[in-house]
Amino acid sequence: MNNQYTNNMKPTPHYPRFSLTILVAAILLLSACDERKETAGCDPGNDRGQLIEATLLNIFTIPMLNELLNNSGLDLEVTINNEIAVYKLVYQTIDPFGEPINASGALFIPRGETENGFPIISIHHGTETKRDAVASENPLLSFESILMASTGYVACTPDYLGLGNAPGLHPYLLLESSATAVIDFLRAAKIFCCQNNVELNDQLFLAGYSEGGYVTLAAQKIIKQFHSDEFTVTASAPMAGPYDLVATAYDILSRDTYAHPAYFGYVFLTYDAIYGWDRLDDIFQTPYADSLTGLFDGTKSISEIDAALSTSIATLFDSTFIADFLSSGEQELKTALRENSPLDWSPEAPTRFYHGDADITVPYLNAVLAESLLTANGGDKVELTIIPGGTHETAAVPAMEMALAWFDSLKQ
Repeated sequence: MNNQYTNNMKPTPHYPRFSLTILVAAILLLSACDERKETAGCDPGNDRGQLIEATLLNIFTIPMLNELLNNSGLDLEVTINNEIAVYKLVYQTIDPFGEPINASGALFIPRGETENGFPIISIHHGTETKRDAVASENPLLSFESILMASTGYVACTPDYLGLGNAPGLHPYLLLESSATAVIDFLRAAKIFCCQNNVELNDQLFLAGYSEGGYVTLAAQKIIKQFHSDEFTVTASAPMAGPYDLVATAYDILSRDTYAHPAYFGYVFLTYDAIYGWDRLDDIFQTPYADSLTGLFDGTKSISEIDAALSTSIATLFDSTFIADFLSSGEQELKTALRENSPLDWSPEAPTRFYHGDADITVPYLNAVLAESLLTANGGDKVELTIIPGGTHETAAVPAMEMALAWFDSLKQ
């Protein structure tokens, strides 16, 4: 569930480090606010997904992009064909209680000729706790979006609720809120492209790693169930996501230690707030129950929160809670986790799960269960691609590279 880049624009262990000092200075030269064009026929008429504001963040020229790729330390077989314009979009969506709010995201648009129009790819980032550590504030935080746009995709990168411009706590691993933020950003992106004469074709790809893998599958499910008249998914690549939340919790609560306690704090803080349980004192030991809300105030990174919690399961969690969860208790919590596990449906679009079989951060069991359950539900185009020996950190680059190569093979 780790994000791929830290807020200081240096990759985490998911990607090798690379120097961007000179490049960053060059690409941050252009910043201006676009007037919203009231172009006839561009507004699809939905209350959700209305485009509120568009702000130009960067222009990446082809020489800049080649330098970025060459200095990345990544051995990628990529031919950059397009310079990119990056915009911050503010759009209307809904919060977990159905109330209208504004949210934000980054839109990466290739600038060049296209015979059939550009396909859209919606790219979903991993777990982030700092409100401003998102692509709409710094496009370099979504290297994969830059890469995809440079090769001819319009890349949509929503910040998610509770991050960027969206107020409140990020609804971490909540199915509907994860999906609606994506769907409404796609609507706003289409409005912007229409208003600015960016030609699109009818292809839509979905991809994401870690929390982004979960968001990918959640969005794919909600699109099929409620928005199939508006969107048709061409292909979907959920990568290293926690799709079965109950099985994931069982796995980790059964251990002695877990290296990233911030993830569990995020989950239970979110569910406690959204479901109105007021049970943090029942779940966590003192002093952690009292400190969680302050830790997730949008100013601290995952590593900072990890350092403030305990990696010992017995020290972090209440012993009665652990015993009840691992036996037949905690049914209300388990029901909520099941309701938010996007596994009770059948995908029609080709869907490939990617996961390292040595991943203990987001257990590899998630991908095995997802592939098995969705296939049993009738999904006849569901596959699992294993990264042998891949951990949550080391599998990220090969998973993304394989997914993008697959998308390229399907691209018009």
